[in-house]
Amino acid sequence: MKQLKYDIIIIGSGLGGLTSAALLSKAGYKTLVVEKLPFAGGRCATLDYHGYKISTGLEMATEEVHGELCREVGAEFEIRVPQPIYKYRIKGKDYAAPVASKILTTMIEQAARDNAEKERVMQALKRGLTWAEPSYSMSLYDWITQYTDNPDMVGVFRFFVVMAAGINLYEMPAGEYFRMIKETGFIRTWGFLPEGGGSLSGALVRAIERMGGNIWMSCPALQIAVKDGLATGVVIRKDSEEIEVTAQAVVSNAGPRRTVGLVGRERLSPGYLKDVEAIKGVPQLLIYITSDRPLLEGSSILALTESRRLFGVFNYTNICPDVAPKGKHLLVGAIFPTSSEPPYDFNKEVELSLQDLRDNIPDFDKYAQILRVNTYHGDWALMRTWAGYSLPIKTPIQGLYLAGDASAPLGWWGSPAAIKSGRLAVEDIAQRYKPA
Repeated sequence: MKQLKYDIIIIGSGLGGLTSAALLSKAGYKTLVVEKLPFAGGRCATLDYHGYKISTGLEMATEEVHGELCREVGAEFEIRVPQPIYKYRIKGKDYAAPVASKILTTMIEQAARDNAEKERVMQALKRGLTWAEPSYSMSLYDWITQYTDNPDMVGVFRFFVVMAAGINLYEMPAGEYFRMIKETGFIRTWGFLPEGGGSLSGALVRAIERMGGNIWMSCPALQIAVKDGLATGVVIRKDSEEIEVTAQAVVSNAGPRRTVGLVGRERLSPGYLKDVEAIKGVPQLLIYITSDRPLLEGSSILALTESRRLFGVFNYTNICPDVAPKGKHLLVGAIFPTSSEPPYDFNKEVELSLQDLRDNIPDFDKYAQILRVNTYHGDWALMRTWAGYSLPIKTPIQGLYLAGDASAPLGWWGSPAAIKSGRLAVEDIAQRYKPA
């Protein structure tokens, strides 16, 4: 078998893998990324569909996390920030959201039946943030319904949970919600990527290659080599040839379950295998709707607190016109399933969401045409883990790290979590291994 040698090999070119590769390449490590698909980015890519640019998952990014990474490694970065970022609909009336740091408290004020209810909820929120987080053993639904039975108030919290973590109120640990606010409350500037997730992953790929890193597409990992409890490299298939790539350390962005398969269950402890099996992916649906005229005014995300399934909708082409053919408009609706636990009835979820669209967009049936529906579940879940259930970046195999949203610290979620995990893996690698 042909052999090659690198300092670090990274399995998978999702955002966690690209973060690790970019930072390692900048630090002087000879780095190789292997990707089984013919394109980079995983859930942070863009595919062409009948002239429309459709994201494989990621639609938005932040100045504070995504932008900081790109600036650090010399990658181009552009987001287009709506003004305001959100509008929200409560009791049939629309409100322009204030600055991001005030949106939750403002929505609570609008949803409250009276001042006493508002103060009760606000004081409980303040205690959870400044004194003690609620227990992880209770759901956020159980927490909020201690203080109110107002469906509008419950809808406010439902929107924020689904928007951030993709799961339902009764699936979100109450303590994790407060941890999220504390850990990622510094994120203020969300914006749309001009051509979907591929805008970001493409920029990172170009930066990695400029710094001397290698990225091989259509190159699946077959096995993670392990000797005496140490990761020593990866066996890959490139152009129908099997190659053993030796390395000081391996970073897997392939997901915990796929990583276990590459290592071999027999090399891992029963406890770790149990932790991996407990990981649950986050399902979601995105419905893409085309029209000859804008179906919504402005570029803000419209937050829905009283819907059946649709929790957010935005007119993508109002801020990023290049995602659709000239003269066409693209509306995107985000759907949360009844439950994040399988089995799923996606046909039912879409039908309920179409009813939401008809209720919230005038003349929807007259002007709208369904372009496609993206479903995220199983091995291609929107997020690889429910909030509050992540794994550590270090595996029981020394020198083998996980990167991705399933291995970030508590309180981190989605694409910021993937970047955070990649950073943590690189920080540990830098302490233990030196560039050859």
